[in-house]
Amino acid sequence: MKDILKFYLEGYKKYNTSSSKADMLATINSITDNSSSVSNSIEAAKSALIASKSNKDEIVQAVESVISSMDEKYVIVMENKFSPSMSKEDAVKAVKEYDRKGITGYIVSEEEAKRIKDPNNFNNPKWY
Repeated sequence: MKDILKFYLEGYKKYNTSSSKADMLATINSITDNSSSVSNSIEAAKSALIASKSNKDEIVQAVESVISSMDEKYVIVMENKFSPSMSKEDAVKAVKEYDRKGITGYIVSEEEAKRIKDPNNFNNPKWY
């Protein structure tokens, strides 16, 4: 999805057509990521693409924000459960907050969490 959106954005930057705007909007509407950072970016991009007063720079910036928010996501493994997917920055903040509450958590990539499948399959690091 991210690559498709990049493709349409490059077309929009080059040709600035209503069809490239429509393609970007359709692609953005099909994104199903529920993380807050992606959702906020999506809503801002939709507003920019739909608004009659949006200029090209606003649209480009909004769509680039969606693309960057779709970068690699992370999951926290803690007490036999996974957290929802989140950005790296959000994961670091969450682990620090959990630590303040006395809860041990480890950050892993979303792909690693899918590979592990169950928090009970997570092996604590050897330094622990």
